[in-house]
Amino acid sequence: MYKRNQINDVLVKAIRSSHSRLSDDIILTRIKRLLDLDRKSRPPLGRITPPVFAFHDGEAAGSGRDVTFSAYSVFALFIALRLMSCGLPQGGAVDSLRKFREALEREHRRMTEVDIASLLDIEETVIASANAVGKEVLIAKGNVVEDAEKMVFFCIHADLEAVATSTRTVAGGDGPRPDNICRGKEELERRIALDAYAQSPTLIIELMNPFIQLNHLFSKTEPTRRGRRRGT
Repeated sequence: MYKRNQINDVLVKAIRSSHSRLSDDIILTRIKRLLDLDRKSRPPLGRITPPVFAFHDGEAAGSGRDVTFSAYSVFALFIALRLMSCGLPQGGAVDSLRKFREALEREHRRMTEVDIASLLDIEETVIASANAVGKEVLIAKGNVVEDAEKMVFFCIHADLEAVATSTRTVAGGDGPRPDNICRGKEELERRIALDAYAQSPTLIIELMNPFIQLNHLFSKTEPTRRGRRRGT
């Protein structure tokens, strides 16, 4: 679990690494608004199932207690920030991450089982030919996987005035998933073709590279203690 200062630091670095012209303050403001909106606009409490949050893992902690976030929560925040950079309003980003949380969280768990080291040594790739320092720079920038077949894509309808949107289900060895979570080039091309047929503009966020990037950046950051240090 990560503290708020850690996720702020990591997300600012991750977003800025994609040549974003956004200032740190704007990125931090967007993070705060996404988290606040996720709390304030939550679905009503149900008798059978708890509300599904986009980023939070449960109800708010009590007063004076540290709020921590899971690796998935930060991953979802990154996706939301990228969707907003593509023009999706923050409300649309929150709704999308809520709607597909179960599937995205399952995909996030699957990616934790991928042999990342093997992705760094694929022949004829930029990262394989880099030295140790160069590899670390590329990982920190999120430039690791070049082969589309080893990528994962999250596709979201960009038509904000559409009456309704639909997703199909893809059967897989690890269970069914919505077809807007595409593993590899072939699944992505199929999804794009379907959206094109439906005349639906689509936003596409690649997930494997930021997954590796965020894990690396977290390994380089430390939590900050709350309050003043004694003797100061």
